Amino acid sequence: MQSKIKSLILVGSFLLSAVAYADEGRIDITGPTTISAPGSYIVVKDIVATSSAIRIESSNVKLDLNGFTVSQTGANLADGIVIYPEHKNIEVINGTITGFTRHGLFVPGESRQGRNIKLSNLRVSDNASTGLRLESNAGFIIEDCLVSSHVLGIYANGAGLLLNSLITDN
Repeated sequence: MQSKIKSLILVGSFLLSAVAYADEGRIDITGPTTISAPGSYIVVKDIVATSSAIRIESSNVKLDLNGFTVSQTGANLADGIVIYPEHKNIEVINGTITGFTRHGLFVPGESRQGRNIKLSNLRVSDNASTGLRLESNAGFIIEDCLVSSHVLGIYANGAGLLLNSLITDN
């Protein structure tokens, strides 16, 4: 009897954890988008944009590229991912940003306070100008990234931390 109860508890725990993992409250992204509310977002397929692909216009955002690629077709001047000024506590992780006519990931503007931006496990390549461009925005971490084949690999004007990354052929 006790082994049946333990088995039921084990199966129930497994099912509950699978449901929690499958949902986790993340919002699916399937194409070019503007993120205008805090939350956790996950890309669920490759995104091909004709202009900038993902615009982050909110603080407290986690964007998981989930191993997918964000890229551009066409000649419009565009950035892969843009994190708009004054928004903070933003994390972009786990994917590829390639082929944009300007910057792969762009953080424009100037912030007087730390923005707490974390870029992790990204492969950023073959964007026309800069791979990762952070303009006068202190408080960033770039870790476990590969940034290659740009005019400038990383442009970061502000205090931040670069960890375990490779910047090559820029």
